[in-house]
Amino acid sequence: MNKTTQAQPKPNSHSPSQPALKIIPLGGCGAFGMNITAYIHKRNLFLVDAGAIFPEPKELGVSRVIPDLDKWIKDYNLCAYIITHGHDDHIGAMPYLLRKYPAPVYATPWTQALIKGRMEELNLPKRDLLKTVQPGDCITLKEVSFEYFPVNHSIPHACALLIRAGGCTVFHSGDFKIDPDPYYEKTLDLGYLRTVGKRENVQLMLTDSTNVHSQGPSPSERSVVEPLVQILKKAEGRVFITTFASNFWRLESISLACKKTRRKIVLLGRSIQNCYSLAVDLGIFNWPDGMLISERQAANYRADQLVYIATGCQAEPRSALWRICAGEHRTITIKPSDTVVFSSRVIPGNEKSIFSLQSMLEYKDVAVVTAKDDPKIHVSGHAYKGDLQRVVQAVRPHYYVPIHGSFSHLKANRDVAGKVSKVFSDQIIKNGDTICVDKNRVYTEFDPKNVIDTHYVDSESALVMTKDVLQERLDVGELGGFFISGLFVKKTKKWAKGPRVQPIGLPVGEAFCQSLVKALKEFSAELGGENQDLTSQLVSKEIENFTRRYCMRGLKKRPAVISQVWIT
Repeated sequence: MNKTTQAQPKPNSHSPSQPALKIIPLGGCGAFGMNITAYIHKRNLFLVDAGAIFPEPKELGVSRVIPDLDKWIKDYNLCAYIITHGHDDHIGAMPYLLRKYPAPVYATPWTQALIKGRMEELNLPKRDLLKTVQPGDCITLKEVSFEYFPVNHSIPHACALLIRAGGCTVFHSGDFKIDPDPYYEKTLDLGYLRTVGKRENVQLMLTDSTNVHSQGPSPSERSVVEPLVQILKKAEGRVFITTFASNFWRLESISLACKKTRRKIVLLGRSIQNCYSLAVDLGIFNWPDGMLISERQAANYRADQLVYIATGCQAEPRSALWRICAGEHRTITIKPSDTVVFSSRVIPGNEKSIFSLQSMLEYKDVAVVTAKDDPKIHVSGHAYKGDLQRVVQAVRPHYYVPIHGSFSHLKANRDVAGKVSKVFSDQIIKNGDTICVDKNRVYTEFDPKNVIDTHYVDSESALVMTKDVLQERLDVGELGGFFISGLFVKKTKKWAKGPRVQPIGLPVGEAFCQSLVKALKEFSAELGGENQDLTSQLVSKEIENFTRRYCMRGLKKRPAVISQVWIT
């Protein structure tokens, strides 16, 4: 591969009993998203990827879920973040983790640009920590080397990692596929992997499990072009194509389909526009003059000359397609003569929202085409089972570990290695399991400290909240609540002001609130014994507990109660 960068290591003791590498999946095993894997050598820690996961519908007001490393990371010397590619499930937590645990971030140009953009949006410092590497580069940090092996995926500059430490080699696949005819980049180099497999005696291979249930080789991204051409030819009016903004190569497929049908392209949605601008800036491609036009310029063309590429394939609120469908877009109104194409897969959990959006489009007499109607309008960026088998046969690792997927996917991926490699464990590797790698053996250790919790990013403020804070929000949302305030006189055990009772999200009238005020006065008159020092914290807690019990008797529910009682 290409150049090597050497960092100066610091002296560090290393017990002979310690393995050359410890590998701990901190996310991504058991669910899709929040991919993050720890590699530890002589207590030096390297975090491979730092992903987020989409929140559950019940997690109100949360934009993303990220790993909570507070209790765990303090035991190690964090040396660097090593990032495989720029999808949100691999970089979504990066700005938040970097703010708390600063360390250099090594990533390829496209990925680094996306991380920098996220940091600028959040007005975060420490952008000097971003270190750019090229696909094919090898960096060495603290006696551990990371070779960025270029792979095909749905985003530019994606890489697998060949990780070497203490005479051991580990292949970490990241997200990949084998595209026989990719745009711009080269097809994944199986020949080089065979050379590595023969030369280096690879101890362990960790691979993406996302598409293991799909048989055969992965279709090429170029295979999408002709099915899109046929849809554009049949459409008599405007065509709206919605896809993942991060699925960069899909933009190129759509542009080729538009070139063949002589249609102009309008980009709708900031993330789609940013994606195209980044491609131009990095010299990956620039569409021919006149192909890309603005919303205003579109008024000069017939409907059958236009294609709009829009965000919103997962029915995200406020996305371009969502606003158009809801009649809230500033310039575009959907019409019965339009066609909307969903060139994407459905992320589990988004089914109801997507179906609702599609149903609303059909109510407006708009033709809707999905990958269920025509499977050829979308191909995945993740390896099918055939691709996984070809890679494991090239690398020929001693042991094989599935990562990145639900437990169903991890279980199915164990069969891929066949007789080429040993499946690492009869048990499916889950988040927090420790894999120890030495020259002559691979084994597991159990450490209860490796159980990783989660934090939650508020969708409005982008502030990070703990599980306890989110639970308070959910309690108020599900059960309703009361806010109780006032000034309490400790000596007389009477209220100088209040107590004031404010219901939140509860269908109670003034009569119930007045009865609660009366009950609180009677209860607080009995607070504490003669020798008990009543504090604001103690009184507030007693008031909250009493209010919950009172509501259980009167309302048959225990709402959230927040009190602010001052003592005088």
